[in-house]
Amino acid sequence: MIDKLKYNVVYALYIGIVLLSGEQLFRYIHPLLTFNLSLHNFFVYYGISFISILIANKKTIKGIYVFILLLTLFEYLHFNYYATWIFPLEYILFFTKFSETLETFITVLNITLIPLLLVILMSIVIYYLLRNLRDERVKIPYLSYILVICLIFIPARVFFKEKSKKGARPNIEVVSIVNGVKTMGYLFGKIIPQKIFGGSDLAKKTFATPPIQKSAPDVNVVVIMGESLAYSSMSLYGAKEKTTPYLDKLAKESNFVKKIAFSSGVVTDVALPSFFNILYEPDSIQQIISTNTCLFKMAKNNGFETYFYSAQSRVGLGYIKSYICLNSIDNYLDGTDETDELKNNSLDSVLVD
Repeated sequence: MIDKLKYNVVYALYIGIVLLSGEQLFRYIHPLLTFNLSLHNFFVYYGISFISILIANKKTIKGIYVFILLLTLFEYLHFNYYATWIFPLEYILFFTKFSETLETFITVLNITLIPLLLVILMSIVIYYLLRNLRDERVKIPYLSYILVICLIFIPARVFFKEKSKKGARPNIEVVSIVNGVKTMGYLFGKIIPQKIFGGSDLAKKTFATPPIQKSAPDVNVVVIMGESLAYSSMSLYGAKEKTTPYLDKLAKESNFVKKIAFSSGVVTDVALPSFFNILYEPDSIQQIISTNTCLFKMAKNNGFETYFYSAQSRVGLGYIKSYICLNSIDNYLDGTDETDELKNNSLDSVLVD
Protein backbone atom coordinates (compact mmCIF):
# COMPACT_ATOMS: atom_id res chain seq x y z
CA MET A 1 0.00 0.00 0.00
CA ILE A 2 2.81 2.41 0.92
CA ASP A 3 4.65 1.67 -2.33
CA LYS A 4 1.48 2.28 -4.33
CA LEU A 5 0.91 5.60 -2.55
CA LYS A 6 4.53 6.64 -3.23
CA TYR A 7 3.91 5.89 -6.90
CA ASN A 8 0.86 8.21 -6.87
CA VAL A 9 2.83 10.95 -5.13
CA VAL A 10 5.75 10.83 -7.57
CA TYR A 11 3.64 10.47 -10.72
CA ALA A 12 1.41 13.36 -9.71
CA LEU A 13 4.59 15.38 -9.16
CA TYR A 14 5.68 14.78 -12.77
CA ILE A 15 2.35 15.90 -14.24
CA GLY A 16 2.03 18.84 -11.85
CA ILE A 17 5.48 20.10 -12.84
CA VAL A 18 4.52 19.88 -16.54
CA LEU A 19 1.39 22.02 -16.02
CA LEU A 20 3.16 24.50 -13.74
CA SER A 21 6.12 24.84 -16.13
CA GLY A 22 3.82 25.56 -19.08
CA GLU A 23 2.02 28.29 -17.13
CA GLN A 24 5.23 29.92 -15.91
CA LEU A 25 6.84 29.75 -19.35
CA PHE A 26 3.82 31.54 -20.86
CA ARG A 27 4.05 34.16 -18.11
CA TYR A 28 7.78 34.58 -18.70
CA ILE A 29 7.30 35.04 -22.44
CA HIS A 30 4.34 37.43 -22.22
CA PRO A 31 5.45 40.98 -21.33
CA LEU A 32 2.19 41.83 -19.51
CA LEU A 33 2.24 38.86 -17.13
CA THR A 34 4.18 38.37 -13.91
CA PHE A 35 6.32 35.29 -13.35
CA ASN A 36 4.58 34.02 -10.20
CA LEU A 37 6.23 30.73 -9.32
CA SER A 38 5.27 30.02 -5.72
CA LEU A 39 4.49 27.15 -3.37
CA HIS A 40 0.80 28.02 -3.57
CA ASN A 41 0.71 27.75 -7.36
CA PHE A 42 2.79 24.57 -7.24
CA PHE A 43 0.28 22.94 -4.88
CA VAL A 44 -2.61 24.05 -7.10
CA TYR A 45 -1.27 22.02 -10.01
CA TYR A 46 0.08 19.25 -7.83
CA GLY A 47 -3.27 18.92 -6.05
CA ILE A 48 -5.10 18.62 -9.37
CA SER A 49 -2.66 15.95 -10.55
CA PHE A 50 -2.66 13.98 -7.29
CA ILE A 51 -6.45 13.79 -7.12
CA SER A 52 -6.77 12.82 -10.80
CA ILE A 53 -4.24 9.96 -10.41
CA LEU A 54 -6.45 8.49 -7.64
CA ILE A 55 -9.29 7.94 -10.15
CA ALA A 56 -9.63 4.28 -11.08
CA ASN A 57 -10.55 4.66 -14.77
CA LYS A 58 -7.64 5.82 -16.97
CA LYS A 59 -10.01 7.11 -19.68
CA THR A 60 -11.60 9.42 -17.12
CA ILE A 61 -8.17 10.71 -16.12
CA LYS A 62 -7.34 11.42 -19.76
CA GLY A 63 -10.67 13.22 -20.17
CA ILE A 64 -9.84 15.47 -17.21
CA TYR A 65 -6.54 16.50 -18.77
CA VAL A 66 -8.14 17.10 -22.17
CA PHE A 67 -10.49 19.54 -20.40
CA ILE A 68 -7.62 21.18 -18.47
CA LEU A 69 -5.44 21.60 -21.54
CA LEU A 70 -8.27 22.97 -23.70
CA LEU A 71 -9.24 25.43 -20.99
CA THR A 72 -5.58 26.46 -20.67
CA LEU A 73 -5.31 26.96 -24.44
CA PHE A 74 -8.43 29.16 -24.53
CA GLU A 75 -7.12 31.27 -21.63
CA TYR A 76 -3.70 31.73 -23.29
CA LEU A 77 -5.25 32.65 -26.65
CA HIS A 78 -7.58 35.13 -24.98
CA PHE A 79 -4.76 36.74 -23.02
CA ASN A 80 -2.61 37.11 -26.14
CA TYR A 81 -5.37 39.14 -27.78
CA TYR A 82 -7.17 40.94 -24.93
CA ALA A 83 -4.49 40.95 -22.20
CA THR A 84 -6.96 39.41 -19.73
CA TRP A 85 -8.12 35.94 -18.78
CA ILE A 86 -11.64 35.06 -19.97
CA PHE A 87 -14.67 36.82 -18.48
CA PRO A 88 -17.68 34.53 -17.73
CA LEU A 89 -19.99 36.39 -20.11
CA GLU A 90 -17.58 35.83 -23.00
CA TYR A 91 -18.45 32.12 -23.15
CA ILE A 92 -22.00 33.12 -24.09
CA LEU A 93 -20.83 35.86 -26.48
CA PHE A 94 -18.57 33.32 -28.19
CA PHE A 95 -21.57 31.27 -29.30
CA THR A 96 -24.09 34.08 -29.84
CA LYS A 97 -21.61 36.09 -31.91
CA PHE A 98 -19.68 33.15 -33.35
CA SER A 99 -19.32 34.53 -36.90
CA GLU A 100 -17.92 37.85 -35.64
CA THR A 101 -15.55 36.01 -33.31
CA LEU A 102 -14.35 33.76 -36.12
CA GLU A 103 -13.78 36.71 -38.48
CA THR A 104 -11.71 38.49 -35.84
CA PHE A 105 -9.78 35.31 -34.97
CA ILE A 106 -8.77 34.70 -38.59
CA THR A 107 -7.15 38.15 -38.79
CA VAL A 108 -4.94 37.53 -35.73
CA LEU A 109 -3.76 33.96 -36.24
CA ASN A 110 -0.24 35.04 -35.24
CA ILE A 111 -1.34 35.19 -31.59
CA THR A 112 -2.05 31.44 -31.62
CA LEU A 113 1.55 30.32 -32.22
CA ILE A 114 3.01 30.42 -28.70
CA PRO A 115 -0.15 29.17 -26.89
CA LEU A 116 -0.50 26.29 -29.36
CA LEU A 117 3.17 25.30 -29.09
CA LEU A 118 3.06 25.36 -25.28
CA VAL A 119 -0.18 23.40 -24.99
CA ILE A 120 0.86 20.86 -27.65
CA LEU A 121 4.16 20.32 -25.82
CA MET A 122 2.36 19.85 -22.48
CA SER A 123 -0.15 17.51 -24.14
CA ILE A 124 2.58 15.29 -25.59
CA VAL A 125 4.39 14.94 -22.27
CA ILE A 126 1.19 14.33 -20.27
CA TYR A 127 -0.07 11.83 -22.87
CA TYR A 128 3.19 9.90 -22.59
CA LEU A 129 3.00 9.92 -18.79
CA LEU A 130 -0.64 8.76 -18.72
CA ARG A 131 -0.02 6.06 -21.30
CA ASN A 132 2.59 4.57 -18.97
CA LEU A 133 0.47 4.99 -15.85
CA ARG A 134 0.46 1.64 -13.99
CA ASP A 135 -2.59 0.06 -12.44
CA GLU A 136 -0.46 -0.74 -9.39
CA ARG A 137 -1.36 2.53 -7.72
CA VAL A 138 -3.79 3.73 -5.07
CA LYS A 139 -7.25 4.03 -6.64
CA ILE A 140 -10.39 5.34 -5.00
CA PRO A 141 -13.63 3.83 -6.36
CA TYR A 142 -16.30 6.31 -7.45
CA LEU A 143 -13.90 9.25 -6.96
CA SER A 144 -14.89 10.63 -10.37
CA TYR A 145 -18.51 10.95 -9.15
CA ILE A 146 -17.33 12.76 -6.03
CA LEU A 147 -15.37 15.20 -8.22
CA VAL A 148 -18.46 15.87 -10.34
CA ILE A 149 -20.38 16.73 -7.18
CA CYS A 150 -17.55 19.07 -6.13
CA LEU A 151 -17.62 20.78 -9.53
CA ILE A 152 -21.40 21.22 -9.26
CA PHE A 153 -20.88 22.80 -5.84
CA ILE A 154 -18.88 25.71 -7.38
CA PRO A 155 -21.77 27.20 -9.45
CA ALA A 156 -24.30 26.10 -6.81
CA ARG A 157 -22.53 28.22 -4.19
CA VAL A 158 -22.69 31.24 -6.51
CA PHE A 159 -26.35 30.57 -7.34
CA PHE A 160 -27.58 30.30 -3.75
CA LYS A 161 -25.44 33.15 -2.42
CA GLU A 162 -27.31 36.09 -3.92
CA LYS A 163 -24.46 38.59 -3.56
CA SER A 164 -21.62 36.19 -4.38
CA LYS A 165 -19.17 37.57 -6.94
CA LYS A 166 -16.72 34.64 -6.90
CA GLY A 167 -15.58 34.15 -10.48
CA ALA A 168 -17.37 37.26 -11.75
CA ARG A 169 -14.11 38.65 -13.10
CA PRO A 170 -10.69 37.22 -13.89
CA ASN A 171 -7.61 38.00 -11.81
CA ILE A 172 -4.45 38.37 -13.89
CA GLU A 173 -2.20 37.47 -10.95
CA VAL A 174 -3.91 34.08 -10.45
CA VAL A 175 -2.98 31.06 -12.60
CA SER A 176 -5.11 30.44 -15.67
CA ILE A 177 -6.72 27.15 -14.60
CA VAL A 178 -8.03 28.67 -11.35
CA ASN A 179 -9.46 31.63 -13.28
CA GLY A 180 -11.01 29.26 -15.80
CA VAL A 181 -12.78 27.13 -13.18
CA LYS A 182 -13.98 30.15 -11.17
CA THR A 183 -15.33 32.04 -14.17
CA MET A 184 -17.12 28.95 -15.48
CA GLY A 185 -18.60 28.52 -12.01
CA TYR A 186 -19.98 32.06 -12.20
CA LEU A 187 -21.21 31.40 -15.74
CA PHE A 188 -23.30 28.39 -14.69
CA GLY A 189 -24.18 29.71 -11.24
CA LYS A 190 -25.21 33.27 -12.08
CA ILE A 191 -25.18 34.32 -15.73
CA ILE A 192 -26.99 31.36 -17.34
CA PRO A 193 -29.72 31.22 -14.63
CA GLN A 194 -30.23 34.98 -15.04
CA LYS A 195 -30.51 34.55 -18.79
CA ILE A 196 -33.03 31.72 -18.36
CA PHE A 197 -35.12 33.13 -15.51
CA GLY A 198 -34.47 36.86 -15.94
CA GLY A 199 -33.25 39.27 -13.27
CA SER A 200 -30.38 40.91 -15.15
CA ASP A 201 -30.21 42.86 -18.38
CA LEU A 202 -27.53 40.78 -20.10
CA ALA A 203 -28.71 42.13 -23.47
CA LYS A 204 -27.81 45.68 -22.50
CA LYS A 205 -26.83 47.82 -25.47
CA THR A 206 -23.13 48.05 -26.23
CA PHE A 207 -22.01 51.54 -27.27
CA ALA A 208 -19.59 52.04 -30.15
CA THR A 209 -16.32 53.95 -29.87
CA PRO A 210 -16.99 57.70 -30.18
CA PRO A 211 -15.62 59.30 -33.37
CA ILE A 212 -12.29 61.13 -33.08
CA GLN A 213 -12.94 64.88 -32.90
CA LYS A 214 -9.31 65.94 -33.24
CA SER A 215 -6.63 63.56 -34.44
CA ALA A 216 -3.42 63.30 -32.36
CA PRO A 217 -3.66 66.68 -30.60
CA ASP A 218 -0.39 68.17 -29.32
CA VAL A 219 -1.29 67.91 -25.65
CA ASN A 220 -0.47 65.94 -22.52
CA VAL A 221 -3.44 64.56 -20.60
CA VAL A 222 -2.72 63.66 -16.97
CA VAL A 223 -5.45 62.00 -14.90
CA ILE A 224 -4.74 61.84 -11.17
CA MET A 225 -7.15 59.62 -9.30
CA GLY A 226 -7.18 59.68 -5.51
CA GLU A 227 -9.23 57.18 -3.58
CA SER A 228 -11.46 57.92 -0.58
CA LEU A 229 -11.69 61.65 -1.34
CA ALA A 230 -15.05 63.44 -1.30
CA TYR A 231 -15.50 66.94 -2.70
CA SER A 232 -17.11 67.99 0.60
CA SER A 233 -13.67 67.60 2.26
CA MET A 234 -11.93 69.92 -0.22
CA SER A 235 -11.59 73.66 0.39
CA LEU A 236 -11.73 73.96 -3.40
CA TYR A 237 -15.44 73.22 -3.06
CA GLY A 238 -16.05 75.27 0.07
CA ALA A 239 -14.81 73.12 2.97
CA LYS A 240 -13.81 75.37 5.88
CA GLU A 241 -10.43 73.73 6.51
CA LYS A 242 -7.81 74.62 3.88
CA THR A 243 -7.22 71.10 2.55
CA THR A 244 -6.43 72.00 -1.09
CA PRO A 245 -4.50 75.30 -0.99
CA TYR A 246 -2.73 74.81 -4.34
CA LEU A 247 -5.95 73.97 -6.17
CA ASP A 248 -7.61 76.94 -4.44
CA LYS A 249 -4.95 79.16 -5.95
CA LEU A 250 -5.31 77.64 -9.43
CA ALA A 251 -9.08 78.08 -9.26
CA LYS A 252 -8.61 81.84 -9.58
CA GLU A 253 -7.19 81.42 -13.11
CA SER A 254 -9.56 81.82 -16.05
CA ASN A 255 -8.79 78.46 -17.68
CA PHE A 256 -9.38 76.43 -14.52
CA VAL A 257 -12.54 74.33 -14.52
CA LYS A 258 -13.99 72.54 -11.51
CA LYS A 259 -17.02 70.29 -11.37
CA ILE A 260 -18.59 68.03 -8.78
CA ALA A 261 -18.45 64.35 -9.69
CA PHE A 262 -19.53 61.15 -7.98
CA SER A 263 -17.87 57.75 -8.04
CA SER A 264 -19.68 54.88 -9.73
CA GLY A 265 -19.13 52.73 -6.65
CA VAL A 266 -17.84 52.70 -3.11
CA VAL A 267 -15.13 50.12 -3.83
CA THR A 268 -12.14 50.35 -6.16
CA ASP A 269 -13.11 47.27 -8.17
CA VAL A 270 -16.33 49.01 -9.26
CA ALA A 271 -15.25 52.65 -9.43
CA LEU A 272 -12.13 52.25 -11.57
CA PRO A 273 -13.55 49.95 -14.27
CA SER A 274 -16.57 52.26 -14.55
CA PHE A 275 -14.35 55.32 -14.90
CA PHE A 276 -11.83 53.88 -17.34
CA ASN A 277 -14.59 52.51 -19.58
CA ILE A 278 -17.01 55.48 -19.29
CA LEU A 279 -19.89 53.39 -17.94
CA TYR A 280 -23.18 55.10 -17.19
CA GLU A 281 -25.19 52.14 -15.94
CA PRO A 282 -24.64 49.13 -13.68
CA ASP A 283 -24.35 45.64 -15.14
CA SER A 284 -22.37 46.93 -18.14
CA ILE A 285 -19.82 44.13 -18.25
CA GLN A 286 -20.51 43.59 -21.97
CA GLN A 287 -19.43 47.19 -22.61
CA ILE A 288 -16.16 46.54 -20.74
CA ILE A 289 -15.52 43.32 -22.67
CA SER A 290 -16.01 45.16 -25.97
CA THR A 291 -13.25 47.69 -24.98
CA ASN A 292 -15.09 50.18 -27.25
CA THR A 293 -14.95 52.97 -24.68
CA CYS A 294 -11.77 52.03 -22.82
CA LEU A 295 -9.89 55.30 -22.25
CA PHE A 296 -6.41 53.83 -22.77
CA LYS A 297 -7.43 52.08 -25.98
CA MET A 298 -9.07 55.22 -27.38
CA ALA A 299 -6.04 57.31 -26.43
CA LYS A 300 -3.71 54.81 -28.10
CA ASN A 301 -5.85 54.76 -31.25
CA ASN A 302 -5.60 58.55 -31.38
CA GLY A 303 -1.81 58.58 -31.38
CA PHE A 304 -1.07 59.07 -27.69
CA GLU A 305 1.67 57.32 -25.78
CA THR A 306 -0.02 55.88 -22.71
CA TYR A 307 1.08 55.49 -19.09
CA PHE A 308 -0.43 53.87 -16.00
CA TYR A 309 1.21 54.42 -12.62
CA SER A 310 -0.15 53.14 -9.33
CA ALA A 311 1.11 52.82 -5.76
CA GLN A 312 -0.98 49.68 -5.28
CA SER A 313 0.72 46.29 -5.36
CA ARG A 314 0.61 44.02 -8.39
CA VAL A 315 -1.59 41.52 -6.58
CA GLY A 316 -3.86 44.36 -5.40
CA LEU A 317 -4.34 45.40 -9.02
CA GLY A 318 -4.93 41.83 -10.22
CA TYR A 319 -8.64 42.38 -10.89
CA ILE A 320 -8.33 46.02 -11.99
CA LYS A 321 -5.89 45.19 -14.79
CA SER A 322 -8.56 43.10 -16.50
CA TYR A 323 -10.59 46.27 -17.10
CA ILE A 324 -8.12 48.89 -18.31
CA CYS A 325 -6.98 47.53 -21.72
CA LEU A 326 -3.54 46.56 -20.49
CA ASN A 327 -2.32 45.89 -24.04
CA SER A 328 -2.99 49.58 -24.87
CA ILE A 329 -0.70 50.84 -22.10
CA ASP A 330 2.85 51.60 -23.25
CA ASN A 331 4.36 52.26 -19.82
CA TYR A 332 3.10 50.44 -16.74
CA LEU A 333 4.46 50.72 -13.20
CA ASP A 334 2.86 49.68 -9.91
CA GLY A 335 3.79 49.52 -6.24
CA THR A 336 5.58 46.20 -6.72
CA ASP A 337 8.09 47.89 -9.03
CA GLU A 338 9.08 50.01 -6.02
CA THR A 339 8.82 47.46 -3.18
CA ASP A 340 9.78 44.28 -5.10
CA GLU A 341 6.97 42.58 -3.15
CA LEU A 342 3.94 41.23 -5.03
CA LYS A 343 1.52 42.04 -2.21
CA ASN A 344 3.04 45.23 -0.74
CA ASN A 345 1.89 48.70 -1.78
CA SER A 346 4.38 51.53 -2.09
CA LEU A 347 3.89 54.96 -0.56
CA ASP A 348 1.81 57.39 -2.64
CA SER A 349 4.74 59.81 -2.66
CA VAL A 350 6.55 57.58 -5.18
CA LEU A 351 3.93 58.59 -7.76
CA VAL A 352 5.29 62.14 -7.77
CA ASP A 353 8.65 60.92 -9.09
